[in-house]
Amino acid sequence: MHLSDFQFPFDPTLVAEQPIHPRDHARLLVVNRQTQQLMNRQVKDLPDILRPGDVLVVNDTKVIPARLWGTKVPTGGKVELLFVRQLDEQHMEILLNGRVSQGQLLKCPGGGTAQVIERQPGRTVIRWQGEQSFQDCLAQHGEVRFLIYQTATSSEDRRNYQTVFAQHEGDCRTDGRFAFHAKLLSVGRNGRQDRHAHAACGTGNLCR
Repeated sequence: MHLSDFQFPFDPTLVAEQPIHPRDHARLLVVNRQTQQLMNRQVKDLPDILRPGDVLVVNDTKVIPARLWGTKVPTGGKVELLFVRQLDEQHMEILLNGRVSQGQLLKCPGGGTAQVIERQPGRTVIRWQGEQSFQDCLAQHGEVRFLIYQTATSSEDRRNYQTVFAQHEGDCRTDGRFAFHAKLLSVGRNGRQDRHAHAACGTGNLCR
């Protein structure tokens, strides 16, 4: 298997950079399981499509500002740190974009420093030191990591990137710009059920 196997023609003008308004007018593909018929509907049609006994599962994962920009000490070279998960109070697993070796010290926004204590393909572990915690540093200085073919940068883009059900932090990227309108929580009525799932994306979604 080669990386070139996954290359395909791509027209960037077909990327929907902004969500439709109102958001519940987003397109919805419905499959009839009995006939296998495909129907083009809209998200707002869900209350009419779902029947008593059906279960609606929504992703309540909240995208966090997981990207930090740091500089190598003492050279000042710029590197990208993308938070993956917290191992303990001082140690985090991250994705690191840049030529960095184990032992390298990185200066981060807010005065904190991160030392690379493990560096392997697809896995980097840092030890964090600073007056504020790494999570507080992300909250204050972090950026949302958009898909590489998106140009979204504004605060409105960051709000639109969340699903309307977002509650629990933990995802470094879950695009919710075309997700359900909040009023669709009503589909849980009339014998139907709704379930919330915490479905954070894996690091494979972030590979370039």
